[in-house]
Amino acid sequence: MSKELTFMCKFEDEGPSSITYKTTGPPTETACTTVEDGTPVLYLNKAACKLLAEIFAKLAMGNYADGFHLHLEKNFDPDEVEMLRIVIAFQSSSK
Repeated sequence: MSKELTFMCKFEDEGPSSITYKTTGPPTETACTTVEDGTPVLYLNKAACKLLAEIFAKLAMGNYADGFHLHLEKNFDPDEVEMLRIVIAFQSSSK
């Protein structure tokens, strides 16, 4: 049985050169990346899914320019290693 859910993300547009996001404190968001059989894989819990949804909503709706990028660290912890880099590219620029 399915049910309709609504996702709301209210934010100040900080573009074109800045973006912020908040983790819950103490942090409950867990996320890491790996490569399995040559394919990048992102493992994350539901709290991290919600945080990424908020980040992507800001990127999709905010005033961010081509080439804007952000670096996300493992578990969204600034003391950890980079796990993911997100780059705004108006034209496909896959390498």
